[in-house]
Parts: sequence; structure tokens; C-alpha cells
Amino acid sequence: MEAVISPMPWILKFDGSNTQTSAGAGVFIESPWGKKWTVARALAPGFTNNQAEHEALLVGLRILHEKRAKAIRIQGDSQLILKQIAGEFQCKDEKMRNLRMEAVRMLQIFDNVVVEFIPRAENKIANDFAQKASGYKPSAAGNFKSGRVCLCPVEVEDWGMELRKYLEQPTGETPEKMRKEALKYTLIDGDLFRRAADGMLMRCVDTQEAMKVMGEVHEGICGAHKSGLVMRWTIRRYGYFWPSMTEDCIKYAQGCEACQRHGSLIRIPAEEMHAVVKPWPFQGWAMDIIGKIHPPSSRRHSFILVATDYFTNWIEAVPLANVTYQEVIKFVKEFIIHRYGISQTITADQGTVFTSDRVDAFAAQYGIALFYSSPYYAQANGQAEASNKVLIGVIKKAVEDNPRR
Repeated sequence: MEAVISPMPWILKFDGSNTQTSAGAGVFIESPWGKKWTVARALAPGFTNNQAEHEALLVGLRILHEKRAKAIRIQGDSQLILKQIAGEFQCKDEKMRNLRMEAVRMLQIFDNVVVEFIPRAENKIANDFAQKASGYKPSAAGNFKSGRVCLCPVEVEDWGMELRKYLEQPTGETPEKMRKEALKYTLIDGDLFRRAADGMLMRCVDTQEAMKVMGEVHEGICGAHKSGLVMRWTIRRYGYFWPSMTEDCIKYAQGCEACQRHGSLIRIPAEEMHAVVKPWPFQGWAMDIIGKIHPPSSRRHSFILVATDYFTNWIEAVPLANVTYQEVIKFVKEFIIHRYGISQTITADQGTVFTSDRVDAFAAQYGIALFYSSPYYAQANGQAEASNKVLIGVIKKAVEDNPRR
């Protein structure tokens, strides 16, 4: 069974407009992470409406190519243009044929392209900018110069503006719903904070700052490419808040290419797993070795020795250049006994470094019972294998760009 990687697409909406003296192209672009841009370009006189729409599509495709988009979703309100791009309709005009050929050539650059028709009401932003570029509608930016592309980020309204205004100057005319909602918030030095159920104050952020927070938590210096719900929990622990945290975090995690490329296939077992139950934390550990890893790190580390506590699922791991019984004894002594006390049991596989007489003598000295999983039933050490899978996934995502760091 092969996993199909389908990145979250960039959205491209386009439209064209023409008058007796000029023409214009309008484009609306939205990234997989929610950032939006509008594009307006004035065209030379002589463009028909259909030609202007083809030119608007080309403008949007060039911008997406510059932004290194791989998967795109093209949306337009002209079935004629969309069917010409798909090859279902022919272009009888020579200029239209040249524009279509250029658009088809640009589409071949992207890995995944979806073309769909949308009603005119859903294409209002691109239509407005096309009409402003053509001079059909007045623009606050003045007249557009022919051939010049104006790319502007869309300003997102601050969701906390009304709450901030009410907390600064409370009035009796404010709706009751707003007054009740404001009880959860407070202003400190001009910054809006929300009170959590445990009394913790979380700083409210706008959409742009929320994107930075999600990026840092998911794939930043300390990011581990967590899932959407775990990202939301982590961000709240860090003290940030905005209303659509859950939806935005899930969408951001789903749009991460590294997570999709290296994510494991979910296979639900036919029956519930029978977990090894320990009555107290750090009384039973599962040990295993990851490796050999290629290429090795800059310090020639090619293996990872991993131990997982059965009760808390806490993981201790150390990178090693070579795995010997001395390294195993040193790891158990420094990372388990000295930190958490003497455990009752340690479970490992049939590796020679675990079955060594020296390791048996060391365990007997501290009163630790060693258990070994059978080669015919490797699931007996399933806790260690599950931890290995998590660590391998994190390492793949983190070192994809810098494998020897």
C-alpha cells in the first residue's frame, strides 16, 4: 500500500475586465497557511474581456511560481476560460490561442493542479480589482500604469478590536453579548489578555502574529511537527490565544509537507492492545536501539539508545557512535538509576548488547529483573518500538534540510 502525498493547495482566483479605453486583470491568492494577497494589473487597450481573464490567470500563475507553490487550485467564474484551459473548448482567436498555450505551459510547472468553476459572488475580490485596474471602478490608489503588477497583502481585521474599545471606554450602548464576552478579557498596558479557566492570562494575538506562533511551535527551533490539537495545547501553555486556534492549528499541521511526506500510515489493530501495566512511575522500562542511521551526524553518531517508561511513556535517549554493553550499562546507570531510582524491570529484545553476561551481572547487582522479547513475538517489546517510531518521525522531519547537523 502506497501513501499518496497531497499538500494543501494554494488558492488562485482570477478575473478580467475591459472598457472602451483600457482593460485590467484582477487576482486573489491565498496560501495554505491563510495568508492572502490581491493583485491588480492594468492592460493595454485592445484586450477583450476573455483575453483579460487569460492574462489575469497568467499573472497569478507567475506569482505562484515565484512563491514556489507546488499544489494549486484555480477558481474562476468563466466556464469558457476554464474549459479552454482544460482543452474541452477551442480558441479561434490567435491571441487567445497564444495566451492559452502560455497558460498550459505554466501549469506543467506545478505538481498538482485543480481547476474548478465558482459563482461570480465567490469571485468578488478578483472582479473588483480587475474593474479597478481597467478604470471601470475608481480606486483609492489612483490610476494603474499599464503592464505594472501591484501585489498587495490583504489586511485582516483585528478580531479583538471591539473588545479592546469596550474595555477602554465601557458604554451602556454596547450589546449584552459583547459585555458578557468582555468579562473573560482584560487590558494590561494596552495589550488584550484572556483569562483561562485556571486563571492564567493568555495574550491575544491577531492573525498575522498567530501564523508566526504556529510556525515556531510546529517547525521552529524547538518544534517537533506536532499534530494540530497538540499544537493548540502547546500554544495555550505558552500563553497565547485567538478564537480560531483549533481550526487554524489543524489546518497548519495538515498543510505541512514534511509531516505528509514522513508521516506514518495509520493502521488500527483488529483488537485492543494489551498494555503492560506498571503500578508506579519509573518501575518498568523498555529499551531498544535505533540504527544504523545514515548519514551519521557531525560527531559520527549512527545509533540512538532509547528507554521508555511504561507508566508515564517518558522517553530517555542518547546518541552513540557504537553500541556496546559498556554503553548500555552506562546509560542505565546515568539516565535511569541516577535520575529516577532503581527500577524493577527492564525489557529489551535479543540484541547481544542486552544479553551480555556483564549486563546480567550489573542488573543482578542492583536487583533489576531483565526480560527479553522473543523473536517470534516482537510485540512483547511494543512500547519501545512505538517510541522508536515517534523518534524516527521527529528526526526525519527535523533533519530533512540539514542531515548532518
